[in-house]
Amino acid sequence: MASKAASTVSKYGKLWGRGYESFPPKLRRILSVSGKGDHATTYLQGLVTSDLFSEPKAPREEDSESLRALEGLVSSSSSSLNVDGGSGGLEEPMEQEVPVQFTSKMRSTCFLDHRGRILTDALLWKRSLDGEPVNTANNDNAATTTEYLIDVPGDAADALLAHLKQHKLRRSKVTLKDRSDEFSIHAVYGTLNAEGAPPGYLAAMDPRHPSLGMRVLSVGPQAVSKDEGATKEETGRGDFAEDEVGNDRQSS
Repeated sequence: MASKAASTVSKYGKLWGRGYESFPPKLRRILSVSGKGDHATTYLQGLVTSDLFSEPKAPREEDSESLRALEGLVSSSSSSLNVDGGSGGLEEPMEQEVPVQFTSKMRSTCFLDHRGRILTDALLWKRSLDGEPVNTANNDNAATTTEYLIDVPGDAADALLAHLKQHKLRRSKVTLKDRSDEFSIHAVYGTLNAEGAPPGYLAAMDPRHPSLGMRVLSVGPQAVSKDEGATKEETGRGDFAEDEVGNDRQSS
């Protein structure tokens, strides 16, 4: 009998296996753009391919025909193993379909140069530095300091930072920083749950595709909004990525 392990998760196909990865600064870096109210949003709006004044869209779901074709390929492979005796004739349990929850706090985008050519792709986190909940993209409180954290490939970070400084006008009310030494970047694979991040961490499903896992940003003893909890320093929590994968391994 064909294995049922080919069942898809949601409408995005199967996930990769469980695991996690940490990215050193040479691979991924964090640049910061902050300002009061919507100043940071307005500044970045003309530099990226996304509309920062609207909610980000979820990635395109796979059509049903593609998913059935994928299931057929994996089922055929499993059947071959059964014939050869490689799987011992045991049927693997069917995977349960789980909805994928994306967040407006992180989006995927590309930065453009003055000719409209792509400089680099990036992941864009949005948070409040005043301890207030993050507002929707088109409702930034004038009294709130909003910060965008740009998760960018390490080999493109210096060029992007120079590009951002070049487009910062003298009267621009934004602050640009390289915060790569302050934060650490992680990815947790094989999960669709990015809710309940420990204090001191930002977590969200990768907006490019769920198979890329949950993206985790360790902000340490920094200001986090009320809907993200207290800081890591206040709670003494350990590494989020290790905790998450450790729990998965114990339950598997």
